[in-house]
Amino acid sequence: MTIKVDRRIYSDECIANTLYWLGQKYTCSRAISGENEETVTIEAMNVAIPNLFIENEFWSSLNDYKLREKIKEETKDIRTILYVKAFSDCDNITEEDINEI
Repeated sequence: MTIKVDRRIYSDECIANTLYWLGQKYTCSRAISGENEETVTIEAMNVAIPNLFIENEFWSSLNDYKLREKIKEETKDIRTILYVKAFSDCDNITEEDINEI
């Protein structure tokens, strides 16, 4: 089964993570098929699995990784503050200290 993915919507990381996890049950390959398009080929390894099931699993996983990517970006500053606080030697961290990082 072949699926076309719009690379303007889904990053390389999203696609790679999705295919990595699907790789436990399927043989997966990818190819750039246009400036903003990627073709993903997925085949079941051992048992006959309906293409609709495989496609639904692919899109569900891809959207999951897209959401994770968005959450990661939106919480980047909070994670930075927590790291600074966790590894700091003092309790008086100011906003200027954080901005220097």
